[in-house]
Amino acid sequence: MSGPKVLVTGGARSGKSGYAQALAESLSDRRTYVATAEARGPEMVARIRRHQAERGAGWTTVEEPIAVGPLLDRPGVVLLDCLTLWLSNVLEARGEGDLEDDVAALVAAVAAAPGPLVLVTNEVGAGIVPANALARRFRDEAGRLAQRIGGVCDRVVLVVAGGALDLPRQGSLRAIPASSRPRRARGGPEATMTLLSRFRASMPDPDLAAAAAAQEAVDGKTKPRGSLGRLEALAVSVARITALPRPPGRTKAIVVMGADHGVAARGVSAYPQEVTHQMLLNFARGGAAINALAAQAGARVVVVDAGVVEPVRADGIVDGRIGPGTADFTRGPAMSTGDALRALAMGAGVADELIDDGVNIIGLGEMGIGNTTSASALTAALLDRPADEVTGRGTGIDDDARRAKVAVIEEALARHAGGDTLELIAALGGFEILGLAGVALGAAARRVPVVVDGFISTAAALCAVKLVPASAYALVGSHCSVEPGHRALLAALDLDPLLDLDLRLGEGTGAALVMPLVDGALRVLHDMASFADAGVSDTGA
Repeated sequence: MSGPKVLVTGGARSGKSGYAQALAESLSDRRTYVATAEARGPEMVARIRRHQAERGAGWTTVEEPIAVGPLLDRPGVVLLDCLTLWLSNVLEARGEGDLEDDVAALVAAVAAAPGPLVLVTNEVGAGIVPANALARRFRDEAGRLAQRIGGVCDRVVLVVAGGALDLPRQGSLRAIPASSRPRRARGGPEATMTLLSRFRASMPDPDLAAAAAAQEAVDGKTKPRGSLGRLEALAVSVARITALPRPPGRTKAIVVMGADHGVAARGVSAYPQEVTHQMLLNFARGGAAINALAAQAGARVVVVDAGVVEPVRADGIVDGRIGPGTADFTRGPAMSTGDALRALAMGAGVADELIDDGVNIIGLGEMGIGNTTSASALTAALLDRPADEVTGRGTGIDDDARRAKVAVIEEALARHAGGDTLELIAALGGFEILGLAGVALGAAARRVPVVVDGFISTAAALCAVKLVPASAYALVGSHCSVEPGHRALLAALDLDPLLDLDLRLGEGTGAALVMPLVDGALRVLHDMASFADAGVSDTGA
């Protein structure tokens, strides 16, 4: 019997084991429970017996602390609970030895299993790790194990407070497809909604103590106080975001998301829609402005197909497709709220992959014919501003075309008035805009600064902040675009851009230009001597 392989993860007492058991029972009438816990002491013996009684007579229970691979090909469904206990057992058995052979064998057994599997693991990032070498090793090994097992599974499910959320597939950034359409959690609302709940519950606050320490350090450098102007404020801002008084140098990436917009059929752009596809290929080949400027900044460029009409298949293109472009928002919603949530989850997954790979500052960039129309509509709707006031020339349209573009936006605003925030964003947004909003949320949740580019990227940042207000603390404004709506967005987000160069290209070019300024600000913190170090008198002024 063939069947799905599902990795179920979550924190302690999250409900993950109960969810896994219910899922396994839905997959087969023949069920094997592989228990990796060992009965050490009367308390554990009682716990195991209680769990066996709760599972009932329909289960065959096999207790095996380490050699679980051969048990995964048993008839029917196999539920293994749990991987983190298995890892503890292997660590105890191997001591200081290498675990690679054990892990590789288990991953291979999961991949080769002929029947349905449900595997349970603790989400390693959800708990406090004691400050000792063994605990840190366990955390690192558990994280790597979950990623490798997830990479050979069909689904990865996060359980939070009893609700289940399908995550984007684990594995390489080369392919991060969107999660499956929202499923209804038992006894609750659509499970995908827990994505926003999780971000709202876990979003950190800016670290004012780290900011104050950074400010004190900057003030103590061999210069008049404040004489490096906004460069000093930038160093303090990075400290406030990262919670590090002396943040280390930044490892940089710029995420460029591309998608098509159904409203392009209304003639709102000077360029045909196929340019989106062509430009994503250009990004992947290194031939665009963002490639040149990112190279100067020492930043990696990550190109994501979030929903181009014709899929972009080439080396260097990440598959994050939500669909073949959005619908024309003058005739109906651009996307469903489910697709909007999928796009957010996809973007957050991109951010997580980058951060796990060592990236600690992320710039936002985009490409999509028709996306200034979407960004203008979002700006007008979310900030309650007239469409004419926030709509510019985009790709360079003339006065008549701009007036027609404003009329299209006004038509959409009238059609979609009255929805809640998520419904409004879904009705007017683009897959790349929602994907970038997800990148911003994912980065902010992990205290990684987000350098916002131009008009469209800032509209994405506004969507993120409207959905999860606390995420605003992580944003850094790069420049002010010539698009009239951009100033309104920057003001709403309380962002004071570092550059004003009359840019209107997008792609993340403004973010790339600002990243060397972040480097310079941190150099001041690390490399400049203090008055005390240099033996220079400080007037305190």
